[in-house]
Amino acid sequence: MHLSSTVLRPVSAALAAALLLAALAPLAPSVEPGPVPVRASETSAAVDGSRDFAVSSSATHIAIHWKGHPDAVVTASFSKDGRTFSAPSAVEVEDAGEAPDTAATDETYGALISVEGIRVVRVHADRPLPNVSVLALDAAGPDPMPLGLGAATEAATTLPGIISRSTWGADESLRFDAAGDEQWPREYYPVQKLVVHHTAGRNADPNPAATVRAIYYYHAVTKRWADIGYNYLIDEAGRVYEGRYARDFWNGAMPSADKFYVALNDRFRRRILALLLQEDEVCVCELVELLRLPQPKVSRHLAILRDAGIVTVRRAGTWIFYRFSVHTPLWIYKIVESMAHGEREDPIFVEDAARLKGRLVRHAEIDLARRKAACKSCNNSDRISRVTATAWNRNARPH
Repeated sequence: MHLSSTVLRPVSAALAAALLLAALAPLAPSVEPGPVPVRASETSAAVDGSRDFAVSSSATHIAIHWKGHPDAVVTASFSKDGRTFSAPSAVEVEDAGEAPDTAATDETYGALISVEGIRVVRVHADRPLPNVSVLALDAAGPDPMPLGLGAATEAATTLPGIISRSTWGADESLRFDAAGDEQWPREYYPVQKLVVHHTAGRNADPNPAATVRAIYYYHAVTKRWADIGYNYLIDEAGRVYEGRYARDFWNGAMPSADKFYVALNDRFRRRILALLLQEDEVCVCELVELLRLPQPKVSRHLAILRDAGIVTVRRAGTWIFYRFSVHTPLWIYKIVESMAHGEREDPIFVEDAARLKGRLVRHAEIDLARRKAACKSCNNSDRISRVTATAWNRNARPH
């Protein structure tokens, strides 16, 4: 399959420019099969000349990566019996794009290769490589999903249907760490350019959704990006797949009322929402201090609120901020406002509000002192001295 993808800052931007309008289109299928786990195994060894790696015959995709040497010429041959091998084919190096800071590495990653029934991979390198890894992925899952008839049936429509992450079987747990925090929070940027990137692969792919799942696992887990590196992907039949996780509720779907009321049925979560009503967004570290809870517990409460579609997350360097989601329906926001109003006399809520205000003022004073110290050698000290705590907002927080 020749898999095309639309890319807009593949590791930093969650909104695909190439299919900007398609984000408003209806989903192609209505089937929601849920997550399909990808089984993975990896073997690593030094390669000096050639080396054979045994893999499971159930593997649907193979990826080869090695430490350093991005200019090394590496080839791979495949065998179903360990005796007869295919002709060597070059391992194409996958473009790293603008990988997240947390994924910085000197590893060289080859592109995914579709396979079927192989048992041995023979790797040859033009120079000694101290550590070569062969990753075998079984992304087949159940029978191929009914993904629709593809582009030919869409010709009469203005916008193509989009196969959602849940439809192609994305395992959303790959995006979160053990504390429930999104490892690669979404970021949005103005559209500057459109890029359609062609990824080499097999034609007549019998299970293109499995290929998308394999790419997702390779990017999220092996390359440690915590999500797929493309915003949308297009298979050879013209079907468009949702790539990078971009928004909590797809194509106008609304948060579940059940999840909302469950999220509201906890005093700590109600306190968090009351604080978010007071301040546009609040850092996780501030919530840890204000609630006097361990960070993992605070993250768990935030994960429940996020899963209910009430809040969204933003990362700025090592800082993680939460705020009300722009997709939160008005009726939910009104209920939260009424809740906070009803508990405004509660001593704990009053103390939370006072402590948050005090913490913001302290941050303003620290920020003012830092900026004044940086400008001792210039003529701006008098102007900076006029900056008051009331003028400070979240954009002045240290990063």
